[in-house]
Amino acid sequence: PSYADNPFPSLRFRGLYNPFATLERVSIQGGSADEHFEFVNWLSAAPRPLSLFDFRITSRHGKLGNIHIQALLQALTTAPLRSLVLCGVQQINPQLFREIATALPSLETLTTQYYPGSGLLYRAWPFSILDYAAELGRFRALKHFYWNLHPTVSNIRSLEGKPPLPKELDK
Repeated sequence: PSYADNPFPSLRFRGLYNPFATLERVSIQGGSADEHFEFVNWLSAAPRPLSLFDFRITSRHGKLGNIHIQALLQALTTAPLRSLVLCGVQQINPQLFREIATALPSLETLTTQYYPGSGLLYRAWPFSILDYAAELGRFRALKHFYWNLHPTVSNIRSLEGKPPLPKELDK
């Protein structure tokens, strides 16, 4: 279900009930940027330690900004999280993977979907594959990694040790 079908719980409801201390799996779909912050605040207010081992958040149209992800990672640090899915990431850079690896050292499965706003499912990511690979090496337990990267000619050339092409030729 999405927030459009099921509105985000009211502040009164969230003040009376916080399920996150006992939940093991959570999947959040849709929502506005403000609702993402409200959700993180609700999650952060849960008694510690958390029991979550599987967490998924899907934000349509690239509404999942770095500030949302950083707040979410802070809220999840006490969880024994093994699987994290971030769909609809607005800005994706190598630093994001460093932050995830630091906050969630036991992570075994990571899915990231870059979505800066256009309708393409697979897209060229803004940095070189090698830049992302260096940060992905920080994960100690990662077994599965999924992403919607569409390799550009420059990314393929960088893996071959060749210089990148000018942007107008890199398609």
